Amino acid sequence: MKTLILTGSPIEKFEDENLGDLQAVFVFDFAWGKLPSPAKLAAHLGPRTRDRGPRQGEHWSDFASRWGLSKAKRFRNHGLADFCQRYESVELWFDTRPQAQLQLIWLLDYFRSYPKTLARLKLRLLDRDMIMAEQF
Repeated sequence: MKTLILTGSPIEKFEDENLGDLQAVFVFDFAWGKLPSPAKLAAHLGPRTRDRGPRQGEHWSDFASRWGLSKAKRFRNHGLADFCQRYESVELWFDTRPQAQLQLIWLLDYFRSYPKTLARLKLRLLDRDMIMAEQF
């Protein structure tokens, strides 16, 4: 199966370049304002259930693109670590901005508890701001 890309900023040419199966963007801001609670972070990355949530717009899968084309779409409501098991590799695309680096640290800390998923991770550190990047 194609690669899963986890990123802190949407990759504009993701669809055009066919870079992977899915692109999931992390939206939590760890650099400014109040930090999300541990419960909110756990719900965001955990499985979504009908009775326990999280609500629409609060689950990691709500921020992924190309669900219609993904072979893994039936696993959309799974927790992130479990979902990553559907892929041979999971690429972490983060640039040099402090916000992106804090998101990367947070994700690496999360995956530390999931050794099978951790083994699939590949860092794709970028030397420029992804928001302004024209191409990779």
